[in-house]
Amino acid sequence: MKNYSLLFIAFLMIGIMSCKDPCEGIVNGIEIEGVCECLENYEGELCDTESREKFYGDFEGVLSGCTIDIPVLGEYEIPDFPISLSIAENADDIAVVNATVGMSEGTATIDGSEMTLEPTTMEIEAGPIPVILTLAGVGTLSSDNNQIDMALEISVSGGQNTCPVLLNRI
Repeated sequence: MKNYSLLFIAFLMIGIMSCKDPCEGIVNGIEIEGVCECLENYEGELCDTESREKFYGDFEGVLSGCTIDIPVLGEYEIPDFPISLSIAENADDIAVVNATVGMSEGTATIDGSEMTLEPTTMEIEAGPIPVILTLAGVGTLSSDNNQIDMALEISVSGGQNTCPVLLNRI
């Protein structure tokens, strides 16, 4: 009878141990059907990394081979245009980052490996008259976190087009 009692206690302990919360001690995770799932905007084995952190840093690229149809003026080929993007923490919202495009400051929203740049306006020299340029768009971070492949929406004087640009981490 003692052997059966010990065996019962052993099975009971195994059962209790297997019901342990897989997220125990993890602040940004929740147990769902026996698996620890990270809360929104967190990732990693221990749910201890903000999803946006992998975007932090400076990126550069060149917008090239893009045209835009400007009302009254017609189709205009945009000259090669260097794009620099600096991404830093934004304390207001965990999904939002500060984004500086050239010398203009804006914000972007991060969702997993995708970044959505909110419209950012900048003034560029285009001969004797400065031109107001608005940039926005969606970019996907490469698996090694060193490139952002972006569909950049460009608006100039009522004309608009979406142009691809590859930004490399510097």
